[in-house]
Formats: sequence, C-alpha cells, structure tokens
Amino acid sequence: MFLIPVEYDVEPFKARKETQYWYLEEGIKIGYTKVETDISEKKEPIIYLHGGPGGKITDEIIKVLAPLSRQGHDVYFYDQIGSGHSTRLNNIAQYSVERHREDLKRIVSIIGVDKITLIGHSWGACLAINYLQKYPETVNKVILTGPGPILPINRNMSNEIPPDSLNLLEPAFSNKEGNEKIYNWRSKTILKWAYLFNSKLATDKEVDDFFTYLNEELNKSTDCDFKNQKKYEGGGGYYSHIMTVKRIFRFAYQL
Repeated sequence: MFLIPVEYDVEPFKARKETQYWYLEEGIKIGYTKVETDISEKKEPIIYLHGGPGGKITDEIIKVLAPLSRQGHDVYFYDQIGSGHSTRLNNIAQYSVERHREDLKRIVSIIGVDKITLIGHSWGACLAINYLQKYPETVNKVILTGPGPILPINRNMSNEIPPDSLNLLEPAFSNKEGNEKIYNWRSKTILKWAYLFNSKLATDKEVDDFFTYLNEELNKSTDCDFKNQKKYEGGGGYYSHIMTVKRIFRFAYQL
C-alpha cells in the first residue's frame, strides 16, 4: 500500500561534534563549522555554500578548504535551512531561493562584517550569484565551482551528438535509470502532494532517508566504476530540495 511509511537502509546522518549554531529566528537554527585563522591581521571571512538544494556540509569539503584560513580568512561552512544540522521547516512553502538568500544575509549580519567572500558549489553557485545581485556591497569576491545549470535549460541541445574527437563513453548508468529505479507510487505521491498543497505527506525522517537512497543511485552516473562506490551518508533535506527546485524553475521560465 503506497500510504504506508517506508524505511530505507541508508547510512545515518552523523552529527559533527564541533558544530555550532546561529539562531536566525525563534525555533530556527543553522548548524555551522568555523575554521578560524590564527593570523592577527584578518581578511574578510569566507562562507562556503554547498550544493543541492538540500545538500549538506561534509567532512571532506571542510578538509579541502580549511587551509584557506592560513591566508588570513575565517572560513564558515553551514548547512542551509532544511538540511544537515539545520532546522527542518514545518511550512515547506517557505523553502525558496529567496529564503536561502535572506538566511545568508542574516548570517552575514550575525558574523558582523562589512565584506565577505563566497565560494559556491553547484546550486551553491546559483545562490551566491543571487545573493550578489541583491547585496553586491557586502561581497568582495565570488568563487564558483561546478556551477548549476543556466536557466531556462535549452533541452534541444540534449539531442546534439558530441564529436568523435572527444572520445566520450556512454555512461554505464544514467540519472534516468536511477530515478526510474527509486521512485515508486509513494514517493511520487509525496512529491506531488508537496507541490500541490505545500505540505508534508511524510515525515522529514522518511523523505530525507529517501533522498539519501536516491542520491546513492544517481551518483552511479558520475562514476565509471560505480560497483565499488561508497555508501552515501545521510543528512540531505528532501523537502528543502524539491520545494526550492520548484521555485527555481518557476522563476526561470518567467524570464
């Protein structure tokens, strides 16, 4: 029966012991990790924006970017609202690009600085640009890694055949196959219900575990040897993901 809650055999989310919290408003907290510089003459802080929407900060990304603190920057890594260590919203209609952008503005105010440098990865790059458009006076530099798609997407280009000189191989596993394998009647109903009624048909725990399970499959399309792929750790936020994506595409096709 597709109305019965589902449990997924996925890696649980492991809370980071050094996590601190910003309190943006009553009942809303944002989990973050700060790598502080030991240089006396500080430069502007760096804020890293993770991908998704609905992704999270990983130990790996902290390890990679922590050395930036040696250049005189405090480096902040935070889980965006609805994911990781941060609060899941009861009203999922509040998940939007604007919400993420204004959360970032409040975070900058809490830190108490005039200028910041933003590093945005994937969806985080989209968020960085959106923030820069609204609050350019607060940004010193923007660094984008693996930026998200240019919207609206020109889907006609998907039919173009790349030249043989690129020596591209067909993926062993595709995103389409991953979605077809994982989505079932219940998960499709949860998604449709959220889009139509802006409300939860399932708990955050269930859908976040589903999101982890889905990402495990989708990540296979990025790995030539996916059979030896590591388990995907939990912590992503599904409602934050789908509702923000909904707003992204609605905005894009109004341009």
